[in-house]
Amino acid sequence: MTIGGFAWLAISLQNLEKEEQQRANGIDPALASQVEQLEKQVNDLRKSIPGNLPDTLQSNQTTLAQLQTQLQQVTTQIKTLERSASNNQPQSNTPPQTAPPSNQQSSESPQLDNNQE
Repeated sequence: MTIGGFAWLAISLQNLEKEEQQRANGIDPALASQVEQLEKQVNDLRKSIPGNLPDTLQSNQTTLAQLQTQLQQVTTQIKTLERSASNNQPQSNTPPQTAPPSNQQSSESPQLDNNQE
């Protein structure tokens, strides 16, 4: 327990000495502490952000622009295909129109069969 007390005392004395030196130099200890924290955060960010970030960002923006162009082209092609399909649909609708009369004939056929029985 005494070793821990001495360690705490040594750290406290170092911090007090540091604060006194900063006060003697006209630096507010609270501001100095904030500056140290900010410096640590900046250093951490520098470690986590790659140095070629601007180049990577530019490359990604170029790729994104190319993909947007391709998307527009595909969308245009889809609309063209939909239009051509809708122009062909009225022709394909003609056979289903002939189907209902054949259904009517088939419904008459059982009646004829019934009459024949």
